[in-house]
Amino acid sequence: MPRYFLVIRNDKGLIEDPDGSVLASLGEAEAEAIDCMRELVASSIVSDTEAPVAIEICDSAGNTLSEVSVLDALPSSLRRHVVRFVQ
Repeated sequence: MPRYFLVIRNDKGLIEDPDGSVLASLGEAEAEAIDCMRELVASSIVSDTEAPVAIEICDSAGNTLSEVSVLDALPSSLRRHVVRFVQ
């Protein structure tokens, strides 16, 4: 099974994932990135600290395969309202 690396991007740069995770598919890596993003955003709200902008899902060669944004991590019911508000 492939190893995926979840690289956190914030306004200051990148926070590398040195170990990665062995997962069955890119879809599983995206699901893990969404869970991670939700935890990071919740923690930043509680602690009033900087939230991540995105999580890049990379392969072992450092190629970005996919990306999860803060918007992707929101529940669909809330995402609709945010998208409407931003437009």
